[in-house]
Amino acid sequence: MAIPQWVRRGVVMLAVVTSCGCATLANGRHQRVQVVSTPDGADVWMNGTHVGTTPVTVRMRRRGDVSLRFERPGYRAVTAAVGRRPSWWSLGNLVFLNPLAAQGMDSVGQWVTFATVYFVGAVTLDQASGGCSVRRRVVAVVLTPQPPD
Repeated sequence: MAIPQWVRRGVVMLAVVTSCGCATLANGRHQRVQVVSTPDGADVWMNGTHVGTTPVTVRMRRRGDVSLRFERPGYRAVTAAVGRRPSWWSLGNLVFLNPLAAQGMDSVGQWVTFATVYFVGAVTLDQASGGCSVRRRVVAVVLTPQPPD
């Protein structure tokens, strides 16, 4: 008994929706970043929320912008943006574009459909979750004394 094309496509779409991209699976949606200052003891604010006093380890989302503000009495406040860079794990999504993944499929067209749908779904998921990027592991700032009034 042949399986109708719409059922096969539905199964592929379900697999895409319920699976996760390589980068999201490997990296997760959050990352721990060590935050230090010279001198120690500065209050750290992440996007307006107090997260601790240096040295501190902060759990950050991989997605979106993160700004840290350092404040300590007698010192000038410092703001530091915590950037992101692409994760090498994102390249794992290319596995499904490999023609060898077509083994066992009835036609090249099936593989093209599967590969395209899965690749687009995995890349979209990695982008949406932030798993496709990583932040630096340590954020360090030097506070400068505030001149007396």
